[in-house]
Amino acid sequence: MGRVREMISVDGRECWTLFDTGVRSTYVLNVVTDKLRSTATFHPIRTALGGGVKESTCTALLQAEVQGHPVSTHALVVDEIGKDEDGRCIEVLFGALAMRQWGIRPVPEEGRLDLSHYPEQFAEFPPAWSDTPAGARQTGRLEIDSSAFDQVSLHDVRIYGWFQYREQYEVNLVLDIDYLAEWNLLPDNRFDFIVVPATLTFLDVVDLQIDLNWGASLRREEPSGVICSSAGELEINDFRRFAYTDPVYTERSYLHYELGLWQPQGGRISLGARGFRIVGRQEGVRSDRQTFDPAQRVPLNTVRDGRSEPDGH
Repeated sequence: MGRVREMISVDGRECWTLFDTGVRSTYVLNVVTDKLRSTATFHPIRTALGGGVKESTCTALLQAEVQGHPVSTHALVVDEIGKDEDGRCIEVLFGALAMRQWGIRPVPEEGRLDLSHYPEQFAEFPPAWSDTPAGARQTGRLEIDSSAFDQVSLHDVRIYGWFQYREQYEVNLVLDIDYLAEWNLLPDNRFDFIVVPATLTFLDVVDLQIDLNWGASLRREEPSGVICSSAGELEINDFRRFAYTDPVYTERSYLHYELGLWQPQGGRISLGARGFRIVGRQEGVRSDRQTFDPAQRVPLNTVRDGRSEPDGH
């Protein structure tokens, strides 16, 4: 989890803002929303925040600039968010969902925001699917290998579990994921997705390093004052590949792969491999969520899916 404080511009007004990955939603004070487009909620929304319960009866389309980058997201309007460690009133609380949408990452140890993943444009369909008819994208079997690395996006992909298995003289690393086969930006600034339960297998793994640390999730300071619901979850932020710069003493061809994680903040899975493959285990579904319905999701079969074969259900 990471928290950074910074000033942002909301319709020309400078607002003291807390960026907090431990809070899912975004909140804004009612005094900030004078010129924002607000909508009444169907019923009051109560949230545990800042050591108490906040009630919101309307939402607002928050349009702002973060370090000169335009962002927009829906926010719950509240009378009070809380004060920071220096006693300064927080006017906007920017939550994890909006930060993921706009590629914003807090770097708390340096007291700054990383906007290197800020999207300059939103692709309606990832390139790997752009030449496929819509019906095939929704119902066809997902199959991708490392030759299509430049067309693979694992941003915001959930990891449900992983294991290793030996096949003759090689060890493969297998991850159970929900692959996001499509991202669509809707007119109201929301996304919908085609989500495919899939098996990601790295082949002939070497130099494996896994760095995971969720920290003290139950001991939260003000103003958040809530238990982080994402403690223990694994979610990918980016997927990178590099050539080995040092000599590799083998006749086999290896590349270095790295998975950076949103959850836990700063988590990382690093390895060398001869390649990878992603195979869907069932048909994808269109959803406004980035995860497949758990009740409908075919679990990973460690005997068969280790070889990236469909479960056959």
